This record gives sequence, C-alpha cells and structure tokens, in this order.
Amino acid sequence: RVTKESHESVLDTESNELFRTLYTFDYSMSMTPEPTTLPPTSPPPTKSPVDDQTYPPTDLATEPPTEQPTEPPTEPPTEPPTEPPTAKAFCLVDVDIKCVDDDGTDCRAIESPPGQCVTGNKIDVVTFAYLGSNCKGSANTQNGICDDFGSGPSERDVVTCKDMEGEVLYSKSVSVGDSITVPSSGNGPLPEMIICEVTSVENGSPRQSFQVNTSGDEDLSLLDIYGSLQLISCNEHNCKVPVTFTYEIENIGTEQMTVDFLERTIKSSFDINGVTIKDSSINDLLGSVKKTVLEPGEKTTAVEEGIIDVCIEGTYATSVKVEADPPIGVPCEDEDKYEVTIEIEGCRIDVDITCVDEDGKSCTDLEAPPGRCSDGGKIDVVTFTYEGGDCDQTANT
Repeated sequence: RVTKESHESVLDTESNELFRTLYTFDYSMSMTPEPTTLPPTSPPPTKSPVDDQTYPPTDLATEPPTEQPTEPPTEPPTEPPTEPPTAKAFCLVDVDIKCVDDDGTDCRAIESPPGQCVTGNKIDVVTFAYLGSNCKGSANTQNGICDDFGSGPSERDVVTCKDMEGEVLYSKSVSVGDSITVPSSGNGPLPEMIICEVTSVENGSPRQSFQVNTSGDEDLSLLDIYGSLQLISCNEHNCKVPVTFTYEIENIGTEQMTVDFLERTIKSSFDINGVTIKDSSINDLLGSVKKTVLEPGEKTTAVEEGIIDVCIEGTYATSVKVEADPPIGVPCEDEDKYEVTIEIEGCRIDVDITCVDEDGKSCTDLEAPPGRCSDGGKIDVVTFTYEGGDCDQTANT
C-alpha cells in the first residue's frame, strides 16, 4: 500500500509541485486516513548536484493532427450523350453526256472539212448519200449530163456506177439516206468520169442516168447534188462524221437504287440556202444500260452510235433524262444536255446564163433561115432596119 510519506520522500518540491497538489487532491479524495506514526530521527537526505539541475518541462511529442481524407466533390449525375440524328436515306442520281468521234475528239471540237475536193491531188474515193431525187434537183457546178426516165428514182432503187469503159465500180440496192462509196478499180485514183445509173429494184427498168467528173480538174465540192446522189465525202474529207454518245449514270445518294428510265432526245436545226430545217428524234435507251441496280457511289453507262453532218451550218442539241427508284422512299431523276454547233466559213455561189427565143427555144438550138426570101412564091410581108445612109451604101442584087 502506498502511503503519503513514502511518496513525499521522492518528490521534489519545486519540480513536482503540480504533481503533489494533484496527488494530495487525489489522496484526500481516495486515500483512507492512517494513524499518525512519527518516523525515527535522521539527518535529511543529501541532494545530489543532479537534483539541483533544473530541466525544462518535457514537451510531449505533438503528433500533427491527422487530416481526414478529403472526399472529392460529388459530380452531378452525367446525362447520357445525345446521339446525333441519323442521316435520312435518300435517292440521288446524276447523268452526264459525252460525245467523241472515232479518234476520241470531243464532238464540239470536230472541224468542218474544206468544201472543195479538188486540191491538186487525185481523187481516190467518193461517197454519196442516196436522196431519191430527180435531175431537176441537181445542184453542182459541173453542169454534166443527167436524164430521168419514166417517173424517175424512187425511195428504193439499185444504183450502179461504172467507168467510161463499162467496168462496174459499185452496184447495190439502196434506200433514201443510205451511203454509196465508189472506190477506184485498183490502187490508182478514180477514173476521170464515172457514170451512174439508177434502176428499178423490181424489174431493172432505167430510172435515171448521170455523170460525175472525178478527174480533179473540174470543180467537185462536198454537198454537191448529182441527180439522186449527194456528195458527202472525197478522200479524207468527210461531212458525215461517225460519233459515239456515252450516257454515264451515277448513284450519288445514300441507298441502293434501280435505274428504270433513260430517254434521249436530239433536236437539230440547219440553215440550207436561207431555209431553216428542223428535225427531232427520241430514243428509249433503258435497254442499253449495262447495269440497272446501283449501290451508292456506283456508276454505269449506256452507249449510242450516231452521225453528225459537219458540212451544214446548224446545231445538234442532245438531251437525256434518267429516273431511278430506291427500295423505300421517293424516286429521283436527273437531266443533262449536250450541244454541237456547226459553223461554216465562206460560201459557195454559182451563176448560169440561159438564152431563149420568143418561143422559149434555146438560143443554141436556133437555126439560120435560108438567105433567099422568095423561092418562086408570093411575098406577103417584109421587114427592114433603118440604116440612115445614102444610096452609095446600097448593096443588093
């Protein structure tokens, strides 16, 4: 059991004053009083030098206050990202027209040939178009022989061309608009004169005969008309140029489509001798489309052959329309146009002189009358021309 006296012996009055007070307080509050016992008389304890040394109060190591972990601020609930609106599928089609000749030249860049076939070189080959017209429709500067028989040429006949010795250079049945190419009989040029005859397909009866000078010495021009034939080419000079039209179709929409309509229209307008001639034609080209079902970005084509006359001033206006259907939704369509303008430089003119008497008889066919006014018969009337001279100029028998 611990007593008050045993503790006081080791307590330092200066350094442990607070402890003593507390202890005494604790003591008075919790100790049971003992009977007082006097201790034996003894000298007071000797203090060691160490005991006199004053130590500063020992500070208890202060732990830095532990900071509570900071909770991150609570983020508000995140809204789910808004999906962008889905692009609506749509049908969209594009069509383009391209036109080139056999050499790949764009049709709008094709040049008209010189109109004159006589260039100082021999003529090796000529090509005519069959018109089915009579000699009265001839238009050329050669003024050669042309004769019609019966009713003249028809829409379909046999045309035979020969040289002067009768060698056949060409012989075929033709219809209006067909081409007739007359080559030389060998490797040389054409003969100086070719004779063409038009006969009936049914019975061979003659309908027309005419001559064409192909020597190169007589004027020979493109588009000249000789009876039922019109000259459209000589050597490399060609009025009728073969061309190829390509119609390119592309799906530029966002869904599959089916091409179900493709129609081409050509409108031509020409000035011939001051007269404007117009023509038009329409052609359904759907059957020529190589592929009708197209995915987005896919292309297809339709091709058409044609002829452009570059010797007649005028225009060729070609247009095309395409329509396509998507699996679901509204159909789409597109159109394109392509125009060729033919311009001819210079002109041609021809002049003719005719002479007839009062009866309409050609002057070249007039005959001189007999010199004598009387052949034994009576004279009913005489006509004089007044000369105004004297008798010295009289001259008669």
